Amino acid sequence: MQIRTAEQKDLQELLSIYNQAITDGNCTTDTCHLNVEDRQEWFHSHSPHKYPIFVMEQHVRGDITGWCSLSAYRRGRMALKNVANLSMAGKCNDERIALS
Repeated sequence: MQIRTAEQKDLQELLSIYNQAITDGNCTTDTCHLNVEDRQEWFHSHSPHKYPIFVMEQHVRGDITGWCSLSAYRRGRMALKNVANLSMAGKCNDERIALS
C-alpha cells in the first residue's frame, strides 16, 4: 500500500468512491452524483503544498482504495487561515465509506 499526492488522472476513481458514499447515504451532504466537470474546480483548489489531496493505492494493482483532502476552513476569515477541514473517503471490504 502506498500513499501519494493525487493527480488529475485519479479524479475519476475519487469520484467513484465519493459517488458510492452518496448512493449509500454515508456522511456527505451531497444528494446527487457528481461528475468530473463538477469536481474540476474542487480538485484544482487543492494545492499540494497547503491543501493537498492524498490517495491510498494498492501497490500491486495500483487501485485507489481511499483518499483524503485538506480544505480551507471558512475561507476568507483571516483568524482561521491556518485551520483546515479534513475530508476522507475509502473502500472498506469492497464497500465505500466517506467521512467529512
